[in-house]
Amino acid sequence: MEVFITRGKDSIKTLRYLRTNNIKSVLSNYEDKIIRYLQHQLTNNVGMKQANIAKLTQQKYSKHLSQD
Repeated sequence: MEVFITRGKDSIKTLRYLRTNNIKSVLSNYEDKIIRYLQHQLTNNVGMKQANIAKLTQQKYSKHLSQD
């Protein structure tokens, strides 16, 4: 089994070649860890953005509501 993402000097070029030529492969443990880490980061960043939007919205409307 080959490690495509974490080994070699041009991982992106290798991945493009694999995709372009519809080459299937089994993920290595390293690649699985990287994918899970990136998914976790994406989930946390989306969650933080939503929390910030909710906080700003709450601040905006609470200002108007407290003036009544």
